[in-house]
Amino acid sequence: MLKAVNSLKALTGGQTLAAANPDSWPAGGLAGYLYFKDTEEEALYLRRFCEGILERVPQQRIGISARSKYRRRFVDKEIKKRVACSIACGTKAC
Repeated sequence: MLKAVNSLKALTGGQTLAAANPDSWPAGGLAGYLYFKDTEEEALYLRRFCEGILERVPQQRIGISARSKYRRRFVDKEIKKRVACSIACGTKAC
């Protein structure tokens, strides 16, 4: 995962990142690439993917990176919608 982030260093002017505890990142973490028809489809996929992880490993921490606040807002909106539904319905089926 950090290799993917660090590969952007030349574009962002950022610092090289290193894991504080490399042994806690089995196989170096997970990164991927998918194509979506629009930002809403992308946000819904990300929310469902995260839910799948959390159903299996409830204490897992998940980070979602976006190239801009503009793109990230769609994911944030989808996640907030899901949290509001869970509180209102008392269920995971939203």
